[in-house]
Amino acid sequence: FKMAGGVDDWKTVEKRQLIIRRIGEAVRAFPDVLSRTPNEVEEAIFVRAKTKDDYMNTVGKVLLSIKQKGQNQMMPSSGMHHGGNMMGSQQPVGNGMMGGPMM
Repeated sequence: FKMAGGVDDWKTVEKRQLIIRRIGEAVRAFPDVLSRTPNEVEEAIFVRAKTKDDYMNTVGKVLLSIKQKGQNQMMPSSGMHHGGNMMGSQQPVGNGMMGGPMM
């Protein structure tokens, strides 16, 4: 992920808004991945970054992490990962279909 421009252009409001939009797009694709808003995520990255390369590398890592975590959530689990959901989806045996109508 590259941003064209000068050495300190990554600090401008316009460039930061671009990054916030990119993080927002990733979060919309996988909404349950982050507990913070895109603005909060970008702000944390910006505050810690010392250089443009540091900022952009961290943004790239965050975007990749969002994508990977989102894809992992979409994969079927064994039931143990999500609190045993498989047990909750089982129907009881003989749920009124064999002994006539239930009232």
